[in-house]
Amino acid sequence: MTELSVQAGSSLNGLQKFSFLLLAIVFIAVGGPVYVKAQYRSAASAFYLFCVASAISLVTAAILEKPTGGTLALLLISLVTWAASFAGLFL
Repeated sequence: MTELSVQAGSSLNGLQKFSFLLLAIVFIAVGGPVYVKAQYRSAASAFYLFCVASAISLVTAAILEKPTGGTLALLLISLVTWAASFAGLFL
């Protein structure tokens, strides 16, 4: 088994973490009104799921200082959800 570790000097600084969190808030702030005002609910649901999955991925990446099983699982789930919702936008 390989141990997961963060290389020295490769962690995110405070500005990068703040920008990830701010971008996650923007994703949610844009996705919500689009969902509420949309006429096509299936496309709006896929877009909102895409926005939420993007926000969760960004927040998880910002807190991923020392990778653990839980945070890596959350990142994997959010990225799979992101990919599925992105595909759902075009179906």
